[in-house]
Amino acid sequence: MINFLLLISILLLVICSHKPKNEILLNYKLSSLDILYWLGTYKDTLPCRDCVGIEITLRLFSDNSYQLSLDSLGKRKNKFEFNGKYKWYTNENIIELIGLRNIPNKYLIRENSLVQMNINDNLITDLTDDEFIIRKIKENIVNKIEDINWILIEINGKSFSRLDKNGKQIQFKLLSNSKRVNGYGGCNKFWGNYLIKEGNRISFSKIASTLRACPDLHLEMELFRIFEKVDNYIIKDNFLYLNKAKMSPLAKFEAVFD
Repeated sequence: MINFLLLISILLLVICSHKPKNEILLNYKLSSLDILYWLGTYKDTLPCRDCVGIEITLRLFSDNSYQLSLDSLGKRKNKFEFNGKYKWYTNENIIELIGLRNIPNKYLIRENSLVQMNINDNLITDLTDDEFIIRKIKENIVNKIEDINWILIEINGKSFSRLDKNGKQIQFKLLSNSKRVNGYGGCNKFWGNYLIKEGNRISFSKIASTLRACPDLHLEMELFRIFEKVDNYIIKDNFLYLNKAKMSPLAKFEAVFD
């Protein structure tokens, strides 16, 4: 198996050998109104010195969190995943992935793509060479509640980061083949049964969880209480709203695709 440090060295050797920043690319400007336009998933294959290529998938979410995965392609396959927060430098149209060390963590925002920058914060490529341009992919439009990873982003009107203190996502998934729900509540894994009826009506039963003791179980307990109350749902623009009657949504989730 390729050592993690070796994979990082491969990235650095390739990245540091390319050309410095290109002023034409840097002059591409976005306004703050474009933020919803460039949020989403970017996926492409970057060159690799000692493998077929490195497949990169970068997801940028509306709460300034990100998911980054690096897959080395070829006979020796390895996958590395990172989660964290990103910072948007609006004047330069650059995002920085906070928490990464010794690998590129800055990207220039272009129309429907990101350009990876090297560790010296310079562009790696020019306009005639697109090896380090990562293109945005078209996300699926969700029209069902089952077999989707739903990430909690709001509860009882209060928004918060999709990542907990351990860098994990509070989430659940309804498994259509078994009519079971599985999820993670911020401390414990949970499971149970669900029933969907006509008219987007839904109910949960026999919700159980592991029994880990965490410093703050308030959010998890609040989520479990919502599963007891909810009786209907709405799906709109890849967001799921769990409701009680016609009251304000009890919780809001966002679809995340594998």
